[in-house]
Amino acid sequence: MSIITLSSVSKIYSEKTARKTVALENINLEVNEGEFLAISGPSGSGKTTLLNMIGGLDSPSNGRIILNNKDITTLKENALSHIRLHQIGFIFQAYNLIPVLTALENMEYILMLQRIKKEERQARVKDVAFRLGIDDLLDKRPSEMSGGQQQRVAIARAIVSKPKLILADEPTANLDSKTGEILLDLMRELNEEHAMTFIFATHDSSVIKKAKRHVSLLDGMVKDDQAK
Repeated sequence: MSIITLSSVSKIYSEKTARKTVALENINLEVNEGEFLAISGPSGSGKTTLLNMIGGLDSPSNGRIILNNKDITTLKENALSHIRLHQIGFIFQAYNLIPVLTALENMEYILMLQRIKKEERQARVKDVAFRLGIDDLLDKRPSEMSGGQQQRVAIARAIVSKPKLILADEPTANLDSKTGEILLDLMRELNEEHAMTFIFATHDSSVIKKAKRHVSLLDGMVKDDQAK
């Protein structure tokens, strides 16, 4: 069953000089529920732009994006916010942790917005933190963590609410190979046990190797699409 369908999607940025930059051109892509998909390509190929549009953080210049049978290109911001809150987990390259909150508070923030009771919130957070080896960081704020530790907290925050879709922009950046392997194994486990759909934008060959499907971009266009 399809969870995402992109039809003739393009993204064009206009600059003050009237020059136009084509970030994505005529993308047609269908992603089924439960896929574990890696999108690769050189810098500037459109990977992050594509993730942002699938997540409703950016809108295409042309084309349609269907997420769970809804055309999100026609939705207003409050409807998009509701979808992002309840259906999508984001792992940003820049982490985007809230500086004044501890790791525990960052991880349970989405659960609070979803109005999940405190006992269940903290139980979920502690379980995920233990599995990711960051249970000793729960009382620390982002400024007290290394880049790799912040990355693990950001990943935990994205998966703790068990969303239908995880969008991950370079999730293994700033991680050593062993930690990256552990995180990928956990995500693959969540994918297989809960049918959570994962889409990665990545340069990391280990992520591509673990993926069940690999889409490569070049100059804003799909160069190759292979299932494994």
